[in-house]
Amino acid sequence: MREISSLLNSEVISVKEGKRLGVISQAVYDLAAGRLLGLIIGKGPAEKGIRAADIKTWGPDVVMVEKSEVAKRLSELPELLDARRDPGRPPQQVVTDAGQRLGRLSRVYLAGAKFQIVRFEVSGGAWRDLTEGVLSMPVAKGIIHGPDTIIVPAEAVAKATEGASLKASVGKATEVVRDAATEGAKQLAESVESGTEVVKKTLATPLGKAESVVPEEKPEPAAPKSAPKAKKPSATKPKPKPKAEEEEKE
Repeated sequence: MREISSLLNSEVISVKEGKRLGVISQAVYDLAAGRLLGLIIGKGPAEKGIRAADIKTWGPDVVMVEKSEVAKRLSELPELLDARRDPGRPPQQVVTDAGQRLGRLSRVYLAGAKFQIVRFEVSGGAWRDLTEGVLSMPVAKGIIHGPDTIIVPAEAVAKATEGASLKASVGKATEVVRDAATEGAKQLAESVESGTEVVKKTLATPLGKAESVVPEEKPEPAAPKSAPKAKKPSATKPKPKPKAEEEEKE
């Protein structure tokens, strides 16, 4: 099974010639018939169409056709010309034959070599898709596929929502949202608590206690005292002789 929009921007190559024919710009399908009608390659005046019956292989990256002649002008392929849509237009709205609006066409799924449409999804908007879930519908008899609106039988919608009812989808989605919110709040609370403990410990510690303690400066060792210099013995002057002795010598 493959979502039909995954074909967009894939290259189309002919097997016999190995020729690149173009890039897929639109997939044309009919929900009423439950099948892919064909592909449109190129844009503007260069647009060409390829019937689904002429597709040989549709791989994950490239769509293969037998030969390049299968790519024709849209005027030669009225079934594609009538069903093609302007890519700039919003998706078709989906309503029931009872007048209930379901939303807009979202995804279309293909399966098998014959490109049969097995189911499609209806989006009710981002919030409703989240809370109620996307409505998944099988291709049912009585669907009308118009250019602007797709009409589905109300009975088919009721069957599609049996077992997995919208209420169950709401409950499940709400539970997921609630669990996610609870888990997120729990993680936030743990982070706040952890941060609070760090702040408390920081405030309880005197500011710069560890950093502000200046290590005591050890006094530099005093230079060793030099030994006192020995005093030179002073020359003793001869004591003067008494004057009486000098007179006697004379």
